[in-house]
Amino acid sequence: MVDLVYIFLHNVCPVEFVEEVKFWGINPSSLSSCCFLKYKQQAAENALLHTYMKNQGVEEVDTLSSTISNLQKLRLYGRHILEINGNSMPCKVYFALSTFCILLSVFSIAISTLPEFRRIDSDTNYTEQDCVCSSFSVDKKANTTSSNVLFLTDNEMMQQVTDSANGSDLMNNYHSDELPDMLNNLQLKVDCFEITEETFVIILVGTNICFAIDIICRCFCAVSIKFVLVDPLNTIDITLTICAIFKVILEITEPSDKYYVLLYIQSFRVCRLFRIIRRLKAFRVLYFTLKSSKKELFAMCMYVCFVVILLSNFIYFVEGENFSSIPHSWWFSIVTMTTLGYGDMIPKTVIGKIIASFCSLLGLLLFSLVIPVMATTYISIYGIADIHINGFIDGNDEPLKHRSLPVKDVSSSKQDDMYIV
Repeated sequence: MVDLVYIFLHNVCPVEFVEEVKFWGINPSSLSSCCFLKYKQQAAENALLHTYMKNQGVEEVDTLSSTISNLQKLRLYGRHILEINGNSMPCKVYFALSTFCILLSVFSIAISTLPEFRRIDSDTNYTEQDCVCSSFSVDKKANTTSSNVLFLTDNEMMQQVTDSANGSDLMNNYHSDELPDMLNNLQLKVDCFEITEETFVIILVGTNICFAIDIICRCFCAVSIKFVLVDPLNTIDITLTICAIFKVILEITEPSDKYYVLLYIQSFRVCRLFRIIRRLKAFRVLYFTLKSSKKELFAMCMYVCFVVILLSNFIYFVEGENFSSIPHSWWFSIVTMTTLGYGDMIPKTVIGKIIASFCSLLGLLLFSLVIPVMATTYISIYGIADIHINGFIDGNDEPLKHRSLPVKDVSSSKQDDMYIV
């Protein structure tokens, strides 16, 4: 039996067309290969969009329901705000405040690493080769303990360091005083002094108070605390907040430079940026696109590994001394495939240049085949996500509704002309 060929109009959904075909008792497998392929592609895309919508589902905030208590209503409404589920004013205000606190926390630790805000660490052991005279004086806003150490030998340089809020000044003077030989092996410990930048301390305390309040609200509004703790971002947030509070308390009660571990942990503040990113629609769609395209990504990684290992071996034996080892050749192949070309490793022979050119062409071929697949998925999901959030098209005030397509009566028409209008 000859396969039935149906004409797909550009404005007709293939899935609905197949449903109409099934309604008339026709097996969809009778479709020609081109039409059936279009149907399979549309069906796969619809399944992907359905999965995305299911993952992005939110709770309905029914504050008028009499089946839940006022406390449950409050927790449900708070969970709705904390997860930014909607475009309501409380959600926008919370998103703006949390974003401001996160950015302030991240940029404060970045700015504090500038040379203008660094201080000399005097809590160490000095010998005659290190420092002979030190006098520290800082701004009135800082807490300091000054120490003077006199250690002079013949023609030995005396260093005078003046530390202020605007920087450090160093003065060198030479003296010809003579001291007993017994002092040559003497070690003197300069007292520790603390310089507290009030601005950074205020930012640290203020932002961590906000983060602590946010954590408490999340634990209060959550269905179960374990759902809060299993979230990696919440775990990082709780750890950073606790470490920051302990650091401030310990520095106030017992000043010391031994709390560097707590300081290093604070460098993970940048992880809080992921909390902002995952609330943005574009990044959520991007994450879901990468997650749904894991087969393509795995195939791409296998392709890259195969090409890198193969060409690296070739170019290593061709170039000889220009490439010290095969792992170094891996680096060259990767930056060549991605068309970066740092220039730190350059092939010198003709065959090596041919291999490098071939590697670059393979990289272009790889990305030109894989990226469009993920881009198509991203565009489709992004459009559905935009409709899901806004619920309107082109500013129209009427919400979207499912439109059923009328089917043309086939009793008075030929079978070859059957289509949906």
